[in-house]
Parts: sequence; C-alpha cells; structure tokens
Amino acid sequence: EVEEVVIEAGGDGELHERVTRRFKGKYSRQLPWQATLQQWAEAHVGVPFSEDTHAPRLQLLWSLAFPDREPPPRKHESWGELGFQQKDPATDFRGSGMLGLDLLVHLAKEHSAEFTAFLGRSKGESAMQGYPFACGVINVCFTLLEILEMLNGGVAVGRA
Repeated sequence: EVEEVVIEAGGDGELHERVTRRFKGKYSRQLPWQATLQQWAEAHVGVPFSEDTHAPRLQLLWSLAFPDREPPPRKHESWGELGFQQKDPATDFRGSGMLGLDLLVHLAKEHSAEFTAFLGRSKGESAMQGYPFACGVINVCFTLLEILEMLNGGVAVGRA
C-alpha cells in the first residue's frame, strides 16, 4: 500500500490536506472481472495461425477492403496494399496472435467507412508519408494486450 499526503487549495482559498492510499501490487485472488478476462484471453489471445481457420478470414478481410477485386493467394506481395509488411501476412500476427486478424475483420465489417478512410490515409502522398495500416492495427492490439498484462515474454498468452 502506498500512502500520499496531498496539500491543495480549497474553494475557500485555504490549504487543505488529504491522505490518499493506493494498493500497489497484485491481489491475492482474482476479482470477477479479472477471471472473466482471463477466460476470454485463453480462448482468443495467443491463438497461432491455422490455415483452415485463419486463411479464410484473411480472404474475408481482403474482400471487405477491396470488394471489387479477387483476393490474392495467401503468400503474395499484394497483401502490402492492406499494410502487411511481408508477402505472407500470417507472419505479421506474431505479437497479437490471431486476435489482430479478428480486430481487422471487425473494423472492416462494423466500421467500414472508418476502415476505408484509414486504409486510404495510410497510403500517403509518398512512401515517406504512408504507414503499414494492418501492422499499425496489429501493433495497437499488441499494446493493449501489454497494458492489460495479457502477454507472456512479449508473446500473447492463451492457447499457443
């Protein structure tokens, strides 16, 4: 437990003292919301790429992003148009696991106007002004997993 004494000006112009206490560390037992989050994480975070399960989701992502174009083979340089860094987009999901793919598909389905706008802005007027959109989303997902302490040694925990 950490205790702080705070002295601040009150509405009456006088200085007032108050003591704040914060718990620092981990609770000895999980709170209900932590248990729920842990169960969810075990089912969704750290799931490795599976050709049967995730390749169709990549194809769906492409179809949502570019409805007038056929999806390319899984290993193809065209995936760079979505902001993947490699010819094989599966390699970009290392940190967040397939949760990153789920997030991209969710954004494309449920927030299609914003998804399309961000994807368009990611192109930039030159290579120096653009950014890899898909990798950006995956990195945001990874950062949230880090903040929520759902990573183990820099890799998403779960059914890996």
